[in-house]
Amino acid sequence: MYRKPEAVIDSYVQGVIKRYVNPISFFGISLSLNGLSLFIIKKNTYNI
Repeated sequence: MYRKPEAVIDSYVQGVIKRYVNPISFFGISLSLNGLSLFIIKKNTYNI
């Protein structure tokens, strides 16, 4: 959308619908990213 907003607008006007994201894979990805961020935060704030 940032590189070619006119393509997104044209497809929206034509009625193109983007496929939904599988909720189980979305949950898995978000859980992994959350765990990774918590690991990094705890590792960097251990000596405080």
